[in-house]
Amino acid sequence: MHDIEPQRAEVSAPVFIHSLFRAGSTYLFNVFRRSQGGYWCYQEPLHEMAFFVRDRPEELRLFSGDRVRHLRHPEMSASHFEELYQVAGQCLPHLRSESIYAAYFGHGDPGVTYLKALIDAARGRTVIQECRTSGRIGLIKREVGGVHAYLWRNPWDQWWSYRVTDYFPITSQLFIDGAHPPDVVARLRAEIDFEPCDCASLAEQFAWFRARPLPPDQDYQLFYLLWCLALAEGLASADLLVNIDRLSDDQDYRRQTVESFAARGVASIGFDDCATPQARYARDDERFFAPIEDRVHGLLLVAGMSQAEVDRLQQLRRDHQPQVLLVGERDLPQTDLLRDGERARGLVRRGEQDAARLARELLGARRAEEVARSQVAELTAATQQQLRAAEERASHAEAA
Repeated sequence: MHDIEPQRAEVSAPVFIHSLFRAGSTYLFNVFRRSQGGYWCYQEPLHEMAFFVRDRPEELRLFSGDRVRHLRHPEMSASHFEELYQVAGQCLPHLRSESIYAAYFGHGDPGVTYLKALIDAARGRTVIQECRTSGRIGLIKREVGGVHAYLWRNPWDQWWSYRVTDYFPITSQLFIDGAHPPDVVARLRAEIDFEPCDCASLAEQFAWFRARPLPPDQDYQLFYLLWCLALAEGLASADLLVNIDRLSDDQDYRRQTVESFAARGVASIGFDDCATPQARYARDDERFFAPIEDRVHGLLLVAGMSQAEVDRLQQLRRDHQPQVLLVGERDLPQTDLLRDGERARGLVRRGEQDAARLARELLGARRAEEVARSQVAELTAATQQQLRAAEERASHAEAA
């Protein structure tokens, strides 16, 4: 595993797990929550739901069970936001909407005051797992301290996992919608004809990008750029990198990861049950992904990243590629094939549901337009009739 030279932290130092979405972060969060090491674990405390319900925090407890089953999260002993709920009164007043997405790259309010409030209110050693901070790991580490791990996954599986709902592609656009984006992001925005949102409300921003989904090639281009930038930030600023694919495949890697955390004063954790889904890909898949990745590498180089840095990201990816990509087709377990088929069928069903919903919305819009036209026609006819009547009255008045 890639490991930065350890500097042992105090046993009370907060632990941060940064990642993009769908990288296995809920599993890692649950590893700490179930530990006997006295950890107080916050899952995604920068989630917009925490901001929306800050005046009614009891709703944080509703984010569990059937409401999140479609996300394929591991079973947990309590709701995702249980620890945040218990300290909501002390912490949520410090959460600002711009800290969630607009400050992804560190501009504006990056949420440092809020994070410090979470640490102060914790009833054990703080663990913060967050999917909205991978662009500002260094800033948070400088301002807050602690032990910082960056969790990552192979980009093809991760991007396909984003397709489970339209929520994750929307967040990708929200990440690049903030003011003063890095130069490479500004170049990408121009290349994909990105439509920024001027709405102040976070709910309106979600609605804006939900109505403007990117086509698959542009969506992957955006995702892959975020993937590269986050991994580069992890290399530059995190204390250790954790690859969920290797954690699933390799018992030695699991042991090394446990030792790497322990070297930084983070103990009483284990990963023996880690099993992240990994898909099998064919040449048509590569023909889709490879040219897009090449364009992203070109953008990174034009924006100032060195060829050595780009090569390092690619070598790191090759060193941690999923085990399933290394076995022959005849050796692929039947359970993996069944799982991939099930997931593919699920994505088709979701696509059909979305298409049906869109068709109903368009039909409703057309019906509303027809009703409006009918009302305008009736109003126009009535107005014209009134004008004719007025003209007749005026004509009779003149004759008299």
